[in-house]
Amino acid sequence: MKYRIKDRAVLGVLAGIAGSIVKNTLEELMLRKGWNNCTGAQMAAEVFLKKKDLKHPLSKFMGCLGNMGIGAGLGIPMVYFLNLTGKDFALLKGAAAGHLIWVYFYGGMNRIRRNSVFPLSPKSNFCAFFSHLAYGMTTAAVIKALGDEDIFRAKRILNKPGAVIAEKEKLVFRYQNGKYYLQH
Repeated sequence: MKYRIKDRAVLGVLAGIAGSIVKNTLEELMLRKGWNNCTGAQMAAEVFLKKKDLKHPLSKFMGCLGNMGIGAGLGIPMVYFLNLTGKDFALLKGAAAGHLIWVYFYGGMNRIRRNSVFPLSPKSNFCAFFSHLAYGMTTAAVIKALGDEDIFRAKRILNKPGAVIAEKEKLVFRYQNGKYYLQH
C-alpha cells in the first residue's frame, strides 16, 4: 500500500518544493541557453541582499532558498484549492494557478518593487511564464499523487437549502436561508 499524506499543510509544502525544483531547473536551463536574462532565484536574492552583494557565490543559494520558500508556501493554498474544486483536471488547475502566480509576482509585485532586472525582454517574460506553468502543474500533480483520499472527500454541494457543506469529526455545516449553520 502506498503511503499517502493526510496533513494538508505538509502536503502543500512538499508539493510546492517539488514544483519549485522543476521551476528553478527550467529557469536555470533557459538562462544557460540564453533565452532568459534572469531567474526567480536571482530576483528572490535581491529581496535579501544589496545589489553589490548579488555577485557573491552565496547569493544564488540565498535566492534559491527564498524562491523555494515562496513555492512551498504557495503549495498550501493549492491543496485547499484542489480540495474545494476536486482533483479532476489537476494539471489544468495547476497550470491556471501557475499562470495566476506569474501574473501576480511578475506583473504586480515586481513592478511595485522595481527590481533591477526589470524590464524583462519578451523572451524572458515568456520563459518566466512557462516555468510558472511548470511549477503549478508539478505542484498539482504531486498533490494529486501523494494526497490521501480523505483530503478530497469533502462534500462540495453549495448554496442549496439544507445541503451539507463539510462533514468531518462530528461537525456538520448546513446552508439555509443564505447562511451557513454549524450543526452539533
